[in-house]
Amino acid sequence: MPNPQVENGFVRIATEIMEQLALIRIPGEAQQVLNVILRKTYGFNKTHDDISLSQFVKATGMKKPAVARAIKKLIDMNMIHVIKKDNKTTSNYSFNKHYKSWKPLSKKITLSKKITSVIKKDNRGVSKKIHTIDTITIDTITIDTDDENISTPEWEEFKDYAISKVPNVNQQQMKLKYDAWVIDGWKDGKGKKIKNWKSKVNHNITYWGTQHLKSDMSYLDLLEG
Repeated sequence: MPNPQVENGFVRIATEIMEQLALIRIPGEAQQVLNVILRKTYGFNKTHDDISLSQFVKATGMKKPAVARAIKKLIDMNMIHVIKKDNKTTSNYSFNKHYKSWKPLSKKITLSKKITSVIKKDNRGVSKKIHTIDTITIDTITIDTDDENISTPEWEEFKDYAISKVPNVNQQQMKLKYDAWVIDGWKDGKGKKIKNWKSKVNHNITYWGTQHLKSDMSYLDLLEG
């Protein structure tokens, strides 16, 4: 039976930091990756450390694309700093303790089949704003009147999914196709409703081509080895 003791090691983190971490919403996978970074840095009395993607995979049990997406979220939230080294397969990570510069992610919700059905009956073809209990306004969600199970992605979700399939996909061509589908009300070239956008991406992604990756730090750089 596990019996952890501080005598066997502990991570030294200021109480003020712990209080601020409790106030910010961090997605589950991003939280796992952040815990690894804190363990590898503060856990060894260091402010930064070289960590390979395979180390994150081993420590979290997550797959590489999921780890890379989680790292990107933490970068977007300005909670970590990452330096890509040209002569190494690992990147250097550090935790940003200046919490006033952290940027919370926008809040998202997923509507159940029952809720979308009620909204459809009251507002056919009309966009409806949903409010959380704490009155935070969520982006307007349009409910499809033909099939309540159809979901459409925001650009960032669409892009992240495509990149997880083909890291160097031509994003300019991909954005043109995304915009075309949005304008057409998520219908394909034959006028049929796109019921599974991920399947549609998998089918079209080879036609979008690829692009040369830049040498500076980016989300794609995280998919090393």
